[in-house]
Amino acid sequence: MRPKGTAAELEQRRRQAIALLQEGKTQVAVAKALDTSEASVSRWRQAYEHNGETALAAKPHPGKPLRLTARPRYHVHDTPTYSSWLNQVEIWFNLITQQAIRRGSFRSVRQLTQRIDDFVKRYNPHCAPFVWTATAGSILAKIERLCTRISGTAH
Repeated sequence: MRPKGTAAELEQRRRQAIALLQEGKTQVAVAKALDTSEASVSRWRQAYEHNGETALAAKPHPGKPLRLTARPRYHVHDTPTYSSWLNQVEIWFNLITQQAIRRGSFRSVRQLTQRIDDFVKRYNPHCAPFVWTATAGSILAKIERLCTRISGTAH
């Protein structure tokens, strides 16, 4: 869970925790009083015992990374999830499943791995890039047919 507050507020909360612990309060009581976890209080106590006051200080953070827009050589292209390279991976795994694994009976992982390796060796010499065959018009027509079919249903 991300800590609540600014770096200065977090440092102040750590210092309060140590002060309450030194007053004799339990870690549970300190955690409740400061609206934080018992684990955080324990971690702060241990850090204080090992490194003193410096362990309670706020640590500098580098901040947000530079945006790509600050680099004119790079261009960000939004790739819709339905047309990503991951679809190509899914198609590949589907091929392996349909042509090498489905309806198979494997007595060991080694045997399954061997079957997949054999399939890849047979497939690779004759492989071709996966081609997107649907046109925008055919996809829109399919959606229109679906909408027409379900428009009268009570759902």
